[in-house]
Amino acid sequence: LELELLDEESESDPDKVNYSTISVSDGCSAVARKIWDQTAPLFMKPYLGKTALVCSLQFGTYVSAYGMYMFFPGILDQLVDAQEVGLNQTTLCEIVYSRFDLIVNEGSQQNCNGSLAMTTYGYSFVLDFIYMLGVALIATIISYVGRLPILVFIFTCSGVAGILVTFVTVPVASMWLYMVHLLSCCAMGVINAVAVDLFPTHLRAMAVSVSLMFGQLGSVFGTNMNGLLLDSHCELSFWTSGSMMLVCTGLAFFIPRVLKRKEAVEA
Repeated sequence: LELELLDEESESDPDKVNYSTISVSDGCSAVARKIWDQTAPLFMKPYLGKTALVCSLQFGTYVSAYGMYMFFPGILDQLVDAQEVGLNQTTLCEIVYSRFDLIVNEGSQQNCNGSLAMTTYGYSFVLDFIYMLGVALIATIISYVGRLPILVFIFTCSGVAGILVTFVTVPVASMWLYMVHLLSCCAMGVINAVAVDLFPTHLRAMAVSVSLMFGQLGSVFGTNMNGLLLDSHCELSFWTSGSMMLVCTGLAFFIPRVLKRKEAVEA
């Protein structure tokens, strides 16, 4: 009886969709069409430039943040070991090279030590705590200072620290510069907010997703790049990561309406 009533209702209402007649292929085609309708406009005018800008910022940020963070505990542990043996006048890359040469020379006789010094864990917790405070501070002041000053400050500090870390001959200073370089991850939330503001409502979700996809590609690229270069070309690895942050500093000035919030507050 209920089925008969449903059939009568569907016949009486011609505009009502009968989902039982929709096949699986039609459903997949509809989903694919929906994805295409939301993705294709991002790579066409007038949104192509905005998409390229946001994706470039995410790519560079993830290269520095995640690409360099992957090797942070190991390098930090080497710096701690160098301090314990009294090496107080050497660069970070020289310590990395010395450890690599030791492994190559001893070969199979080298014992694999998978443990980290407690000091290494302490600095890792400090880095996480600073990141938490940084995100909270950004959320508090972004409405007052605007997005551009925050992005420029983060990218510039991260880029300069990434380059200086190869020149400083004090292991403790190198350690803190390395940590400052990794704080480029604080810019990720601001970049997402920029992506939301640049695109209309029906494209915002896909724009953020595409930019984050390029960010993840950056993390994969950065991790593999540093894995290849760090032991043999340590300086080049840090210079590349730091230079990307400085390039992102310049790109931040091309973000449309990046001072919108600041102007609204001043008004």
